[in-house]
Amino acid sequence: MRVQVKPELLRWACERAGLGADTRATRFPRLDAWLSGAAQPTLKQLEAFAKATNTPIGYLFSTEPPTEQNPIPDLRPIDHGFSRPSPNLRDTINICQERQEWYREYAATDGDGPVAFVGGEWPIADIEATASILRDVLSFDVERCAEQPDWTAARRRLVHAADAAGILVMGGSTVPGKPARRLDRVEFSGFAITDPLAPLVFVNAHDSKDRQMFTLAYELVKLWIGRPGVSEIEVGQPMEDENDTWCFHVAAEFLLPLEIVRREYDPHANLDAQVDAMSNRFKVPPLIVLRRIFELCGQRRINYLLELHLMMRVPSPWRDADDRHPGRRLVARVGDRFARALLVRTWEGNNSFSEALRLLGIQKMSHFRELGRTLGVLS
Repeated sequence: MRVQVKPELLRWACERAGLGADTRATRFPRLDAWLSGAAQPTLKQLEAFAKATNTPIGYLFSTEPPTEQNPIPDLRPIDHGFSRPSPNLRDTINICQERQEWYREYAATDGDGPVAFVGGEWPIADIEATASILRDVLSFDVERCAEQPDWTAARRRLVHAADAAGILVMGGSTVPGKPARRLDRVEFSGFAITDPLAPLVFVNAHDSKDRQMFTLAYELVKLWIGRPGVSEIEVGQPMEDENDTWCFHVAAEFLLPLEIVRREYDPHANLDAQVDAMSNRFKVPPLIVLRRIFELCGQRRINYLLELHLMMRVPSPWRDADDRHPGRRLVARVGDRFARALLVRTWEGNNSFSEALRLLGIQKMSHFRELGRTLGVLS
């Protein structure tokens, strides 16, 4: 059975999913004929095409390509190469918004009220003063962070600080509940969704460990000033928009205060060795350390050296040891605050297990119970 589909709808679905010519030719050898109108797909072929492009099949029977509104503001650079959020990014935002909506209802009845952290006074011209205020509010001590044995422990410390302040901290390397749909680390670094009761940040865990740490700090700064949206951060250089550039500098000062760089930097010692040492100690991306050093020493060679280090330092995805533990992996993906609230509500009978599994992005009750044991909710 052949079905009538407008070529422009098929073309829109390919562009929306970023489906390249090679992939199209391999998976759908008749697609060119469909696009030209010389042939029509069968219903089974159209279903396979919809699945491959992550397109709701109903969209393909529309009279014209639908206009999809971005779920949250897109703060990525205009020339970034992505004209719209991919289906993977869009679905990740959507499930995070569903989680946020669930937690908002929970917080309205059982929570502590509005989160004071969100939407603070802004703009504040003094970057160092702002970063200092944020560290005080989050009870985040840079020196204590430097004492942590590895990046995992340091990240966990910052996550716990944000969680204690009332912020939902989430992350993942794939679309929640869809392990085959990997997030693109080039497309986005993270996003923030402001809300007085359920502020949320998400970090792309397909990124390198050092960039994830900076992304988390950057998204927290965005929450602080009430600036929701998707970000793509290149740690080697600040953002294009002056507001995002301000957030970039505050995040850098938050993680690595200039006074510490002034104390640690030796102009007579090897630069690369010092960059690596400060990066590993204070858990900050090497390029942020380098930029902080040149903020002390002047800007004459900064662009050349940053470009050189960008070429030499290619980040690799971060595979945390927690990935092998279902309970800890789930906590890292959805956050302690959200997971604990959802578990308690579900075990009390005020929430269905099916909805809980869907919001957590899992299918096995054994993982649900393991999450409960990890958080101490179940024995």
